[in-house]
Amino acid sequence: MESAAKETPERKPRVPMVVVVAVLLVLGVAVAFFVLVPSQQDASPTIPLKDAPAYAAQLELSDLQLSAAENFLGQNVVYLDGKIANQGSQTVRLVQARLFFRDFMDQVILREEKELVSVSSQPLRPGEVQQLQLAFDSIPASWNVQIPEIEFTLIRIE
Repeated sequence: MESAAKETPERKPRVPMVVVVAVLLVLGVAVAFFVLVPSQQDASPTIPLKDAPAYAAQLELSDLQLSAAENFLGQNVVYLDGKIANQGSQTVRLVQARLFFRDFMDQVILREEKELVSVSSQPLRPGEVQQLQLAFDSIPASWNVQIPEIEFTLIRIE
């Protein structure tokens, strides 16, 4: 009599692993495309600062203050709190700025890009003032602990 415990041949997967990896790769690229490519629905005019220095002058930053706190990971986070006011006649949808942190020898040690007015928040209408809070978690230890220089880089108006 033959043994009841016959060796069962290994089953090969029905779908080759290469096909599964290729499908996942295509799906990942499609998701990245839809997430990272800006929508054409937002047709608000964008004004690079070099083309609109007059309107940049209508945006006023005030009451800038620094504070620090420890986050849940135990890292020190520096906050820049303040206000941004629209003294102009147009509604502002987006304000991007570059912040320059300096050391004690007045050399730039960190450049950060931040949105002061975000397209996902309320627009800044003429005459309005909004609170802002910017968080920084990677400022070098050589920072001079002064409010960074702020340069507007992009303004979008409605």
